[in-house]
Amino acid sequence: MINKLQFFGCSFTEVETSLTGHEFESYRNLITKNTGIPHISHAVTGKSNQHIINDVYLASKKDLNNDSIYVIQYTFFNRLGMYSDMVEDRFISMCRTELNENDIDDKPIIEFYKQWLKYFYSRKTSVLEFEKQVDFISNWLHYRNIPFISFGYDFDMNLFSKSFYNRNNFIQFEDTYSLYQKMVEKKLRITDLGPIEKFNDNHLNKEGHQYLATYLTTKINTY
Repeated sequence: MINKLQFFGCSFTEVETSLTGHEFESYRNLITKNTGIPHISHAVTGKSNQHIINDVYLASKKDLNNDSIYVIQYTFFNRLGMYSDMVEDRFISMCRTELNENDIDDKPIIEFYKQWLKYFYSRKTSVLEFEKQVDFISNWLHYRNIPFISFGYDFDMNLFSKSFYNRNNFIQFEDTYSLYQKMVEKKLRITDLGPIEKFNDNHLNKEGHQYLATYLTTKINTY
């Protein structure tokens, strides 16, 4: 019996407020209201797909009761994640190329990420690597009999085969598997609410959270 939802992802799943002052209820909370199923979130701002998949794997190893549905939000393909002893052998994700005044300790990581983007990043390779990693973690979840739902943000989410989406339980948003594409088309971002000077935030706005919650609630109710 399902009695818990576990959410994985980056800031698109974590955030519950916006520095712009725009108010909304997160899609996680909306889904709990819609289904009556409580949830926990493993999502953290800035996480890469490698990091998100690592979170799913570690959580699944502790999940002995199989009483959860995993809701896995995949992020943009140009982020990078790996274990590093620079941070006490913890998993780190890299997505920022600018150093903030308060993050001087992150300078070596940001410089490394900039060099990686310049010399080693390949869009084609990132798509292939994403397909491989998602297949691996999904097969593991199937083996563990843990139900899960997947959805992605990157514009290149549409490059995969129909069988890839089916075997990995991906949500299709009307005519696309890229939620961010649909956010742009339907003006579901906070930045779409007004001038960029005031609404400089590319996360889901109130209508966007409701849009996503509707899709995921429908899928969750099939379990």
